[in-house]
Amino acid sequence: MKWIPDGPHALLLQFADHVGDEAFATSRAIVAELERQPPPGLNEFVPGFVNILLEFDPQRVPNPEQIAPQL
Repeated sequence: MKWIPDGPHALLLQFADHVGDEAFATSRAIVAELERQPPPGLNEFVPGFVNILLEFDPQRVPNPEQIAPQL
């Protein structure tokens, strides 16, 4: 898995290199965990085929790159 900064208040989590059954299962598992226990300051997330965009509240999480290792 790889964290990629996406603008000042968002991170893109790339969890697969190719679309397929394994990537789909991973995406569903990450979405389920984000719905069950969202990280503090998470405004919304947008799942994709091989990645998930996480957007944070800038007042609660001014620098999402700093919290990426904890997620």
